[in-house]
Amino acid sequence: MLLADSLAESDWNKLKKIWTIKNISWQRRFADVLSAVDSPSACTVLIDMLYSDNDEVLEEVVDSLHSILQSNIHKFSLTNSQRDKLSSFLKRCGRLYKPKVELLLSSSN
Repeated sequence: MLLADSLAESDWNKLKKIWTIKNISWQRRFADVLSAVDSPSACTVLIDMLYSDNDEVLEEVVDSLHSILQSNIHKFSLTNSQRDKLSSFLKRCGRLYKPKVELLLSSSN
């Protein structure tokens, strides 16, 4: 059991607010850890992290959301704005991420 599995909703709300001010390395690790957390709040934070301007962070977010989608842990949907952000990332991401991004875009209707 991860410590994050026992977070209260107020803790998740704080994390949602502070991830943007943390350094890139922290953001990448945070996105990675969230894929192993069995909480819909983790998924919500990851979806918010799609608004990152850093492609390395977006890669981790895509990996984590892809893992969640593949394992059927939680269902999620994306707003048009989030889908646009993913579509933009799709145009510039490497071959490794293209199938994952395409799957996220097609599965999150």
